[in-house]
Amino acid sequence: MIEKGIKPTLVTCNTVIKGYYWSADALKADEFLGRMIAEGVTPDSISYSTLINGFVREDHMDKAFLWMNKMEKEGLLPDIITYNVVMNGFCRQGRMQEAELVLRKMIKKGINPGRSAYTALKN
Repeated sequence: MIEKGIKPTLVTCNTVIKGYYWSADALKADEFLGRMIAEGVTPDSISYSTLINGFVREDHMDKAFLWMNKMEKEGLLPDIITYNVVMNGFCRQGRMQEAELVLRKMIKKGINPGRSAYTALKN
């Protein structure tokens, strides 16, 4: 699309990122998001959350956490699902300090973690 001079819409870009998610290729989704930004398409919470979920799914927790922080710096608040996905990913890897950090971020942002967040930390 871009090669043909057609500027993609945000919806189109999010669809491509979702495609990479379903193909279990978060690194390509990451690369695409970078190109998307370079082309002047501003990511939204769906763009970031899909990428973050992809990295968690592939056990790239440092990348997931990095993008979650970037999302917040861009003024977009992750939702409870994104926070819980990241927290669960850290718990699966036994990285409890990072999981607790995510929990504290949720609370600080005014998001009620709910039962699933506490269950993840407990198990």
